[in-house]
Amino acid sequence: MLQHIEATNLPATHPVAAFSAIWMGCRKSASDLPAASHAIWHLFDPIDFPKVLPWILLMKPDGSGGYDCVVCGGRCQEIFGFNYQGKKLGEGLPADAYADRQKEFQGVIDSRDALYSETQLPIPDRDFITVYRGVFPFFEEDGSLARIAVVISPVNERI
Repeated sequence: MLQHIEATNLPATHPVAAFSAIWMGCRKSASDLPAASHAIWHLFDPIDFPKVLPWILLMKPDGSGGYDCVVCGGRCQEIFGFNYQGKKLGEGLPADAYADRQKEFQGVIDSRDALYSETQLPIPDRDFITVYRGVFPFFEEDGSLARIAVVISPVNERI
């Protein structure tokens, strides 16, 4: 079951908390846009987070309301039991889990803020793994959505 949590509930050395700090550094004020500030895609540099990269799924809007996974970190592949890269959001997920993910994505786009949760992986034969997740939107300078980074790691992981 997906349970939303506050970022302050994450251990400071968990990959989701570490990425949250990097994401916050990419935020920029934009008074002419719907939100006071948002994370700018071109300010994001993977060099800044080599220890977090294995735990990231990088999703790109596909232009039709869906999302393509363009990066699936190696540790995500290990806990999922397959490589999500090149797949659409929802592939391999039960319908209710996909619907939850769609709501989360829309929520972070609308709020321009990150969303944190604790859940079991919704993958058959992997649902015994409890993870913290962070969903982080990145925007272009013009305010359009560029990418959504999802950081997923077992609750006991530390970097």
